[in-house]
Amino acid sequence: MNGVVYGTRIPKDYFVNTGFGETDLGSGIDPWETGSYDLALLEAGIDNFNILKYTSVLPPESVESPYDDLTKYMHHGAALETIMAQINGKQGDQLTAGVGRIQVRRKSDGLHIGGFAAEYEGHAPEEQAKQILTTSLNGIFDRRYSTDEYEAFDMQFNLVSKIVQKKWATAIACIGFVTYIYPQYD
Repeated sequence: MNGVVYGTRIPKDYFVNTGFGETDLGSGIDPWETGSYDLALLEAGIDNFNILKYTSVLPPESVESPYDDLTKYMHHGAALETIMAQINGKQGDQLTAGVGRIQVRRKSDGLHIGGFAAEYEGHAPEEQAKQILTTSLNGIFDRRYSTDEYEAFDMQFNLVSKIVQKKWATAIACIGFVTYIYPQYD
């Protein structure tokens, strides 16, 4: 059989956004779904996508850009693959969602290996959530790499943290991938 063989696609361009939505409307066993969750998606600029969530590996080819620079790649109803933190809560709760990123390079020649993300979903204040994300990111690095040969750099965070004023609320933080590289093989 003849044809083109493509390798596993590689996420390239991405943005990082946060959103918080709260409402007094909601019903059933999941009062967040059509109210506060939708409002959080709207605030994060991802309300018109079908959201897919996956794990936290950033290829070396991936590039973070401002959301507004990437809107030309966005299409109503398209699938948006994300690394996302999400938490729902009720009036009086403190909701914090965050994503942190870290990059890795080889010390001997400075080769950029790639990066990792970590998600925080909880009730901690923003600074404490950053500390938890830092611990998570350092743990990811430490499990995979020897500090004799590799180093972590460029740790970044995006978080949203608020106390819920209405009946229902959702906080999200996400990395959204909008372009991909498709390796072609002979």
